[in-house]
Amino acid sequence: MKRLMILWSGGIDSTAILKMYLERTDYVVCAVNLNLQIRGALHRVNKEQESIEILYDKLKEIRDFKLLRPKVEFEHPINMSDVMFIANLANPIAAIGNMTEIILGFVKYDNPKTLAYHDSVLKTLNNISRELYEFHGPVKNWKFAPSYVLPEFYNYKEEYIKELGDLYQYTWSCRVPRNGNPCGHCATCIEIKQATTQN
Repeated sequence: MKRLMILWSGGIDSTAILKMYLERTDYVVCAVNLNLQIRGALHRVNKEQESIEILYDKLKEIRDFKLLRPKVEFEHPINMSDVMFIANLANPIAAIGNMTEIILGFVKYDNPKTLAYHDSVLKTLNNISRELYEFHGPVKNWKFAPSYVLPEFYNYKEEYIKELGDLYQYTWSCRVPRNGNPCGHCATCIEIKQATTQN
């Protein structure tokens, strides 16, 4: 039976993707939440972890799945150049667990530049995965190099929101929360406003 890993942040996109895999497939699913302890941004980290706690219990009602939450401490703010590095942290976990694929929680866009960026990220991560396998595989008895892939249920954010239904209220996506609430002004908050307006 196919074994795969889903990188799960507790946000809209990755939560919807995880839900669909649990409902629509019989794959062995392992969700990995990289608990990023980001210096100067623990208010955001704490809100993400609260979402994971609530959503894990609710998603397990669909069917059982494993959740891994390795803690990673950062001494500097996260920026887009760190995305591939962060995703690559999941590679040895997948290899040790014999998971053939690592699913990225990407949202679909019609913008060609964004699509090209997604393609570039996947190619880079898969190149790194193959290099890690060649270096570590023989020593650590890894059977293969896990592949980073887009989800089978790759879709637009408004469709992910519809898919979540009542679970949407428990997700957390804001990058700079204020007093425990979404800021309403960061890029993610603006994107969600646009998606919910379309709904």
